[in-house]
Amino acid sequence: MGLGLLTEAWASGFLPRHGPRASYRGMGLGLLTEARASGYSFFPQLLESTAASRYIQKGSPEIEVQLMATATSWKAYLGSSIGKKKLVGLTGLAISFFTLAHMAGNLLLFVGPDAYNLYSHKLVSNPAIYVAEAGLVAFFLIHIGLTIQLTMANRAARPVGYAHSGMGVKKTSFAAKTAILSGLLLLSFVVLHLITFKYGPVYTTMVDGVEMRDIYTLVVEKFQQPGYVAWYFLSLVILGLHLSHGVKASFQS
Repeated sequence: MGLGLLTEAWASGFLPRHGPRASYRGMGLGLLTEARASGYSFFPQLLESTAASRYIQKGSPEIEVQLMATATSWKAYLGSSIGKKKLVGLTGLAISFFTLAHMAGNLLLFVGPDAYNLYSHKLVSNPAIYVAEAGLVAFFLIHIGLTIQLTMANRAARPVGYAHSGMGVKKTSFAAKTAILSGLLLLSFVVLHLITFKYGPVYTTMVDGVEMRDIYTLVVEKFQQPGYVAWYFLSLVILGLHLSHGVKASFQS
């Protein structure tokens, strides 16, 4: 009840949204204490305010209550639907940056075998590659796990779909409807891609007197197979579809 009074007063404008300080007699710290005792540590309404703190007075002396510092519990925020969506977006953004960097590195294929093989050798011989790979795996797991959680929560909240689909800007896009499916297809592509190139046949070559893996020859060999080229092209189309949904959703959440 105390939390309801406090948030209702905030939303109705009884508590000023801006200003250096505001003292309120009669409301007391009981509202905040009761809210804490009830397990409420995250007030979405308060996050919209630019004021860093509010003051509540119960009798004398005045007691400063840092609502913003108390309310914004990271644990509660990350456990909320909005927090999970933010994490899905951030991990998706990190994976997208990796994909862009990976594609940029692959452009060295057009420079020549030595340039591409040397680039690949420097990557795999750098000790930091293990940290990068672990971080990338963590991003994938968080992205996939939270997406599944959000999808299951949405379906549990509305087991029966809408009788009529939205129109115009409210209409769910094809990319959004197939986001789970496209994500699973992309995951299978990543697994097969690793099996093909990271753990595939090993050819060796010499560049500047250093023996290294000839990944260039393997790439050329695989892309001479029509079936593999078709699968790769299809995966890129699915990737573009999945990213279009991610970019659109990032502006909506």
